[in-house]
Amino acid sequence: LIFTLMVQTFKKLLFTSIFAFLFNLAWEVSHSPLYKTMTDMTASQYVPRILQSSGGDILMILLIFFGISLANQTLKWKLSKKNIFLSIIFGMMIAIAFELYAQYTNRFEYNSSMPLIPLLRVGLTPVLQMMITPLLAFFFAEKITRADN
Repeated sequence: LIFTLMVQTFKKLLFTSIFAFLFNLAWEVSHSPLYKTMTDMTASQYVPRILQSSGGDILMILLIFFGISLANQTLKWKLSKKNIFLSIIFGMMIAIAFELYAQYTNRFEYNSSMPLIPLLRVGLTPVLQMMITPLLAFFFAEKITRADN
């Protein structure tokens, strides 16, 4: 029984990570023109940077996953209204914190076309990204792992 639960949890985390990477890679590529630092790069600089960004997004989504798990006191949770709400709130908080940190450390620079959240002065698209892509990753990972059970 414990082994079965461990395998199910591993599968859910694996598929969550795979979908997180795919959805975030697509998002990163589509909104990268909103970053001055990305548009100034050569292809040999851009590709590793976009892959690294997508990898970092996986870690943020796993952090959201574990935050929801902590709130539910189990790793075996399903998308419910409560968990969707938690995902959106955690995603928004993580994205805003990261964007503020990245600006403070000059990790990147926005283009003038990046829509900003008033008062916070952080990019809207990266915040939306961490509110939407975790839900997509959780949804598809849940569909696949449920089909296996």
